Amino acid sequence: MQRSENEKRVFFSMSMRFISSVEHANMIGTIVSSNITKHRFIYVPVPVEENGKIIRYKLVRAPAISGQASLNAYERALVDYCKDKPEDVCKVDENCKNYEFVKHTTDKSGDENEWIEDCVVEDVTGYLAPNIGVKKTSTIWFSYTVPDFTMGKALLDYQMFTRYTLEQTRERGGFIGQRESGHAVYRLSVAIDVSRIGYNGKGELVIKDENKRACRVEAAFKALMLMFSGGYIGANRTRALALEYVKPTSLVAAVSVGLPFMVSPAEGTDYIVSTCSRATTFVKDLGAEVYLYYLAGDADKPSQCSVSAEPVDSLESAIDKAMNKVLEEMGLKGKCKA
Repeated sequence: MQRSENEKRVFFSMSMRFISSVEHANMIGTIVSSNITKHRFIYVPVPVEENGKIIRYKLVRAPAISGQASLNAYERALVDYCKDKPEDVCKVDENCKNYEFVKHTTDKSGDENEWIEDCVVEDVTGYLAPNIGVKKTSTIWFSYTVPDFTMGKALLDYQMFTRYTLEQTRERGGFIGQRESGHAVYRLSVAIDVSRIGYNGKGELVIKDENKRACRVEAAFKALMLMFSGGYIGANRTRALALEYVKPTSLVAAVSVGLPFMVSPAEGTDYIVSTCSRATTFVKDLGAEVYLYYLAGDADKPSQCSVSAEPVDSLESAIDKAMNKVLEEMGLKGKCKA
């Protein structure tokens, strides 16, 4: 990517752990000729220990939420955040306003610079127009949300539900179904390649107005906060509301300047300490800068850290402090006037 003169690359990453149910968080359909609705699951490698040493790994079937499902929740939050903002700094195109994130997939022609100008969602989360050979990779990345088996087990089971009307009840007795449901200690990681916001897929700066670009960077972080705090993840929230992720049991976030730095995944009790240790070596050997924000909770608190490591009391505080540091390092702090 060709950055404007004197612009430093700024990168954000975060990993968090939370306890939650996953009913309807990421359903994948009904088994043919059955009344069973399946939740997404994946196989997670889990260490097998003997005499305190890992001797092998085994694969365990576990309920999960895909990164695509989390991205969709984020896109909807980004649209909602921008609804009451001035269009000149937080514009959203008509498809995205309706939560239809098609992003020019079937377009036969178009100008990606206009797409960037016209829609903050496409600027931040990317687009792909194969018919004209144009794409921008999303600036925000989500991991699969998977159980942390170092902290507990994950179980899937079936819960009965019914659907009926008076007419159906008289004729057939209504519909009885089974939903696959799970509950576990989960981990989720997210990253934002912040410096690419405002650029097209070819790496050319499109959003040159500092006010507009600062507002888009703010929107990217505030939509992330809204996604978690507003309970955007999952479906059927009227009957299977999963909100535990709004209050993680622990987390670590990082802002890196110069080069991208990824925090350690929220697994086990030492991941914050591990992140601190890795950041120290990263800064020493690669010459970048790293600023950490952490909520220790059920994880070990770092006793010594050679890089800046600030404790926070909530997920929202971590995102807010990281956003302000990002804007400061990009020279955009205080420049969003929306």
